[in-house]
Amino acid sequence: MSVVFVIKARLVITISIVIRQILKDGSEIIDMSSNKSIKTLIKCNSGTEKTIIYSERKYIHIKWEPVIKEFIAYMPNGSFEFYIPNGEALRGFKPDIFQMDSYIEIREARSSDISQYRNLALNPLDSRVASEVTAPDAPEWSNPTESQAIKSDKIELFPHVYANRVTRN
Repeated sequence: MSVVFVIKARLVITISIVIRQILKDGSEIIDMSSNKSIKTLIKCNSGTEKTIIYSERKYIHIKWEPVIKEFIAYMPNGSFEFYIPNGEALRGFKPDIFQMDSYIEIREARSSDISQYRNLALNPLDSRVASEVTAPDAPEWSNPTESQAIKSDKIELFPHVYANRVTRN
């Protein structure tokens, strides 16, 4: 997604990063764009439904304090919708983390960011997709070996973890 503004004297500015925050009633409380980076306050309360990130660049650097550790992600389709988790989905986060406001900073990942030594599997915003859930009691042969969510382009942010068998301690 690219938004272009034309200013006097034929100067063209291309917007490469957009962030929106949507409430449960559908209204937007944040709608920001930039050609390099965005840092904004994210309201995390009971009325917030999702945060949407758009970028022309496939690799982005995300820092969301204190919610998640900063990381580099790959967005193959140029957009990512993060739904504020509730219920069982909250188990992967600190208690009450989505009850407080926090700052998010998003920028294009530089070549040096992408090539540096780092944890290539780190994606604190990864989530389980319904089509990837398997029955723990199902016979081994019935569980799929490949993610249907990945095949059907439902995964918007990588790296993404998929296991074809439920494991427990």
